Amino acid sequence: MVIGGIFIVIIIFVISLGVGFFLAKKKFEKWILKNPPLNKKMIKELYKQLGKIPKEQDINMMLNSINRYNQTK
Repeated sequence: MVIGGIFIVIIIFVISLGVGFFLAKKKFEKWILKNPPLNKKMIKELYKQLGKIPKEQDINMMLNSINRYNQTK
């Protein structure tokens, strides 16, 4: 009887892990569509809002910096 109860608890735990994983994946995909990562166009607009003339070199430097930061996480 005790072994049967433990088995049921383990099965429920495994099922909840699967359901939780797929729900988190779905929520993350929805969030990434709503808040896309930075791209060149967004960085150009950021420079324009700061009153600077966006140069291609500055934009590439910013993107490389962001990519290096994300790789270290």
